[in-house]
Amino acid sequence: MKSATADDISCRDITVTELCAAIKHMRTKGAAGPDDIPPTFLKSLDPFALSELLAIFNQSFQEGSCH
Repeated sequence: MKSATADDISCRDITVTELCAAIKHMRTKGAAGPDDIPPTFLKSLDPFALSELLAIFNQSFQEGSCH
């Protein structure tokens, strides 16, 4: 099986539409994950905050790191 690379379609940037859809499908009353961020916080983000979160996710995927 071939490993994914940054040039593969599987490594393309996440879109704001995809991010919003993922957040929308989260359970509102779900527990916070290992990052200690509850779903209610993510569901209440305004467009600017969503844009910043999206940039963090995409940069993390592009660099292959998480800080």
